[in-house]
Amino acid sequence: MRFRAQVIVYVIVLMALGAMLKWHQRRIAVEALDGLLRGKRNLMISKIEIRDYQTGKPANIIFTNEADLDFLSKSFRHAEVNVSNSGQFFEGKTWLKDYGPIRTYFELPADLSYIIVFEPTFMDVADPAAFRVPLNNSIAPDLKARLGHLLRPPLQKSPSK
Repeated sequence: MRFRAQVIVYVIVLMALGAMLKWHQRRIAVEALDGLLRGKRNLMISKIEIRDYQTGKPANIIFTNEADLDFLSKSFRHAEVNVSNSGQFFEGKTWLKDYGPIRTYFELPADLSYIIVFEPTFMDVADPAAFRVPLNNSIAPDLKARLGHLLRPPLQKSPSK
């Protein structure tokens, strides 16, 4: 019986260590995203996935095109801290080269002149949570069209009788 208890303790300790390692890796990835949004030039986006489940039909857009990701990486470096406006909200994941996925939330306005990126802060009040990423006039038409595809048309009022 004593051997069995030791095995159970070892398994629990290994599971706890695995959970701590996973949390640490996630935290490093979030810090890297924060660095990119604060202008670090050595970080690049390798993939972005944006999803919307509010309509009942999941819209799923995945950006893997190198030119689009290069444009978005450069745009992320020019983000303004804690600036938000109104738009439609989306959830997604952002991958940086050499880092795992980071759960990220996005807000897109109707004119697509910027993206608000909300990063996870793990309840740390000192960290800003919202970054306004400008999308200047040099955005590729295909990238703008794909982002625009996510936006739902405004609700129209039915004619009164």
